[in-house]
Amino acid sequence: MEVRPATADDAAAVAGLLEELGYRTAAGEVRERLARSAADPAAGALVAEAAGCTVALIAYQLIHHLERARPSCRITTLVTAPGHRRRGAAAALLAKVEELARAAGCERLEVTTAPHREDALAFYREAGFVERPRRLVRPLG
Repeated sequence: MEVRPATADDAAAVAGLLEELGYRTAAGEVRERLARSAADPAAGALVAEAAGCTVALIAYQLIHHLERARPSCRITTLVTAPGHRRRGAAAALLAKVEELARAAGCERLEVTTAPHREDALAFYREAGFVERPRRLVRPLG
């Protein structure tokens, strides 16, 4: 299993992975988003490859807080292709993001997941995440 930064060449595979989460996105748009992420020193996207195929994706952002001395690292996307789940790809990606977050001085990792994604919730709990029950969102339309 190889973990590496996502590149424009991964756009089609990343689009397929995002669709697994319910986010249908054209490869061209993903290519633009990957370029934007690569240009942002406080964000990133990594992929896991197995046998030359992109099988998993993680995206993250470093968040600097006014009320905290140290930043947080927010995982914004983590998904593994259906035929490759429970083979260590997500754990490898999470470990790499944790390493990057520690190097950036982050005090914690945070992630959200939809209530119907029970497997994801179990994965995060097993990885040491503690559930915080309230998050409010206001769409800006």
